Amino acid sequence: MAGCAPDAPRPPAAISNDGAPASAAVDVTLPTQASAPASGAAPIASAEEPPMVPDASGLRGKTLDFPYKPEGARNKSLAYEGRIFLHQKALSAKGPLPLVVFFHGLNRALIPHRWMGGGDEGDVRKIISELMESSAIPPVILAGHGSIEKEAVSHGASFPSFDFDNFVDLVDKQAAPVAIDRSRVIVTGHSGAGCSEKGGIVSALNAKLRPLAVLSIDTCMPGTLAESMGGAHPDTNIIVTWGAPAPTVKIV
Repeated sequence: MAGCAPDAPRPPAAISNDGAPASAAVDVTLPTQASAPASGAAPIASAEEPPMVPDASGLRGKTLDFPYKPEGARNKSLAYEGRIFLHQKALSAKGPLPLVVFFHGLNRALIPHRWMGGGDEGDVRKIISELMESSAIPPVILAGHGSIEKEAVSHGASFPSFDFDNFVDLVDKQAAPVAIDRSRVIVTGHSGAGCSEKGGIVSALNAKLRPLAVLSIDTCMPGTLAESMGGAHPDTNIIVTWGAPAPTVKIV
C-alpha cells in the first residue's frame, strides 16, 4: 500500500536521517511543571540534576533492553525485544512521567533495535534527548519495540500481532523506580507501523489504556486503522501526516 517503504522509509516529518528533529516536526507539548497536572497524576518536578555526561553513543542517560515472547507462543510474529531510554532528566525527576511509545516501520534487513539505536537512520533516543535538553518538553520515558523475526516485521506490516497494554506494563516494570503516568501516553508510528489490520498502531488505539495522543507518520491507512482513529475517545488527540513537513501541533 502507498506510504509503506519496505526497508528504509522516507524520514517521517518528526524524524530526520541524522537524528535531529525535522525543522517542521510535529510538536507534542506535554504539560510542564508550571502546568496543572492531569487528574490524579503527580506533578513533574526535577530534583537537583547532576552534570549530564554522555555515554559512548553521545546519549545522556541509560538504555534498557528486555526480551519478550508470550509464554508458550509459537507464532514468531509475537516475538520482539523492548528498548527503554531514560534520559538523566527522567532519572532525576520526581513523580510519574509521560511515556512516548515508538512503533517502527518495516525491517526486512532485520536490524536489531532499528531507529532506536540500530541501523544508520535517525535515532529516536537522540531526538527525545534534544527536546528534553532544550526544555521543549519535560522529562519523559521513551520506549520502543523491535524484532528480527521476519514474521513480525517483514511481510507488509510491522507487528501484525501486538499487545499494547502488556507492553506498557512491561515498560513500567523494567523502568522502575521511574514510573509511568498512564494519563499521558503518546504513541508514534511510521510506515509499516500503520499497515497492520490488528497490530501496530491499531493495537494502541484498541487498547484498554487510553493514549493521550497517537501520531501516524507516513503510514499505510487500512480501513481498520482509519476506523480505529475515527472511533478513538474524544480525549485522544489524533495526528496523521504524509510526505510534506507536518504543521506544528501542540498537545497540552
